[in-house]
Amino acid sequence: MTVRLRSAEPLDGPRIFDLLLEAQSIEWPEVAVNAAKARKEIADVIRDGMAIVAEENEEVVGSVGLRLSDWWFSDELFWLMPWIYVRKDRRRSRIGVKLILAVRRFAVRQPVPVIPTLFTRTDTTRKSVLFSRYFEPLGGAYMVRRP
Repeated sequence: MTVRLRSAEPLDGPRIFDLLLEAQSIEWPEVAVNAAKARKEIADVIRDGMAIVAEENEEVVGSVGLRLSDWWFSDELFWLMPWIYVRKDRRRSRIGVKLILAVRRFAVRQPVPVIPTLFTRTDTTRKSVLFSRYFEPLGGAYMVRRP
């Protein structure tokens, strides 16, 4: 089946939300979802940032979003990745690589840095290796779990 990447449109917001709820239930099941906040973030990224959907048979099977942010110590901007996700049953396909390559194509045209983030708790080594093939490593994220 052919996967098509395209820029997300406002009407894609609910479909991206549903996709990302799957991610949340797998990666962060103990964190309560604020649906209104999540929908607003998705809508803002679609409107003001860069959002891509990967579609297969008119179903969203993956997505990535980037939004402008500023450094905590500066007014200068950079692009931050609030999400990148491929549906669990489509993992190990080329969809993730296609989304990553779309981010790279976007990044090289930007006047400010693009900082792709890998915020995951599952299969972190494999995902980190994949990201390091396409992006320069920049630190890491670590967690102390709640008791």
